[in-house]
Amino acid sequence: MYYLRLADSILEIETSEQFEIAENMKHFFVEQADGCTVAARYKVYIDKELQVIPEKVKYYSQNLLVFEKDFCEYRIHFFPGTNIPTAYSCETSSGIIEIHMLEQAFPKHEMNLMFLETLALEKIFLMQDSLVLHSSYVIYKDKAILFSAPSGTGKSTQADLWKRYKGAEIINGDRSILKLTGNTVQSHGIPFCGSSKINLNKSAPLAGIFLIEQAPENTIEKCSPAQAIRKIYSECSINHWNPNSIETAFQIIEKIVNRVPVYQFKCNISEEAVNLVHRELFE
Repeated sequence: MYYLRLADSILEIETSEQFEIAENMKHFFVEQADGCTVAARYKVYIDKELQVIPEKVKYYSQNLLVFEKDFCEYRIHFFPGTNIPTAYSCETSSGIIEIHMLEQAFPKHEMNLMFLETLALEKIFLMQDSLVLHSSYVIYKDKAILFSAPSGTGKSTQADLWKRYKGAEIINGDRSILKLTGNTVQSHGIPFCGSSKINLNKSAPLAGIFLIEQAPENTIEKCSPAQAIRKIYSECSINHWNPNSIETAFQIIEKIVNRVPVYQFKCNISEEAVNLVHRELFE
């Protein structure tokens, strides 16, 4: 049995064969549940071939096909750019998520990012009042600061500036988990980290979210709740084919923006950009 700890919840993973945990994943696994909430239970099987026939298709992309059969949601994962399935998963009536993996696709039997892609984490997080935000994540003075934007806009650059000029610790350069905890919002680390290769498993109360946009001058403007909800939603990992998931995500985001300030941050690559955010949050 393996125990993956994310956002103070445990994912319990039982496998038909022994797996190795990838080196950059080990700090997200624990020896036992330690009294934490078990958010999901998985049974993982390695098969020499996969036999699953899609029925009521709800979503299709290059890497994923989602369909419904006997009132259960099935997901088929593919090798990128091909129609060759690598794994499929389904929720059983017993509350177990059953995953079948193609042996050829997982020859090392390793729990890596490709393995984690099959766990439908974004769906599990919503059930725990959490969601995944596309953002770089730093901790400064025991508080989390997030910089969110589409890829290539400069999220990790702003995180690097905070490390250089304020000694902040970079927790993740690409994504973070936001979790409602009482009247506060906690930011948590996640294994997925894009090209930054930084994915520490650390948590901190969230001080603010900065929606960044490249600009020659640095300016900050606090977003209205409606603006913040719309822009944060666009950067979250959500099952857009599932109306219930969309509704739950909006409810969580609305609570987040009512607890944490969200800013539109037009910025350049300078110490001044760091100081402007610092004054807003800490002075």
